[in-house]
Amino acid sequence: MKNKMIRILKIFLVIAMYVVSQNYSYSQPDRNFQKKKEQIKAQKIAFITSQLNLTPQEAEKFWPVYNEYEVKKEETKKEFMKSDEIQDIDIEKLTDEEATRIADDQIIMAQRLLDLQKEYHIKYKSILPIKKIVKLYQAEKEFRHVLLQRIREQDRDRRF
Repeated sequence: MKNKMIRILKIFLVIAMYVVSQNYSYSQPDRNFQKKKEQIKAQKIAFITSQLNLTPQEAEKFWPVYNEYEVKKEETKKEFMKSDEIQDIDIEKLTDEEATRIADDQIIMAQRLLDLQKEYHIKYKSILPIKKIVKLYQAEKEFRHVLLQRIREQDRDRRF
């Protein structure tokens, strides 16, 4: 029964990834952005669920905490992006004071994200066995890798 459920989750994940890859469009990046973001989130949940093999009791406690972490992480990143549009800055035209502030802000943001990760690591430890937490971190990295790989492949396909 457990293997069948895992197989179903993996099939769902593959189908979800295929659907998103078919719908991804560079021609209108703002169009359906929220829908695509939701689809990626669903894929991530399916991927993590299949990797962690959570019991129903663990899942009931884990997902609200994990979703809370994801929201706070996004808020922190958005706050940083609002404060400095670093991608649009001509570094050569900055004063030393401006460059110092930007560099310091990047370190502060990285520290805030690390502090958030540490806070939720403690929360995860109260919910999950430590080996499942390690699997969580591995699954998150693997999911990012798979997602980036898919985007690169779509880029390559669109060029030719």
